[in-house]
Amino acid sequence: PDVTSRTRAARRAEVAAQQATDFHQRGLGANKHFEYQTAYRMFMKASRLRPTEPAHLISAANMKLKLLRLDDAERLYERAWGMAELTAAQRRMVGEKRLLLRRAGAWGGDFAL
Repeated sequence: PDVTSRTRAARRAEVAAQQATDFHQRGLGANKHFEYQTAYRMFMKASRLRPTEPAHLISAANMKLKLLRLDDAERLYERAWGMAELTAAQRRMVGEKRLLLRRAGAWGGDFAL
């Protein structure tokens, strides 16, 4: 690849990163207004733009948890758990959520969240 191709690729990555940040911020705003489904969609858009950034996927999982879509939340937390980029703090939090969801499943899904 020549310099121009690398420059274009870098610019596309920069634009995707900014768009992901914008979607994530919109998700945070929707969450503050208790619009969890909208927040979920925004976090998933951010995740598609930056698939190696765990925060977007974790936030999407948190929205599914708030919507009491436990199976969906569990699947998203599992995906996040497998991400190499997960920080120690994120790994701890995702691990706690996974444990909570396993306990909820053991109680037949009727577990106080």
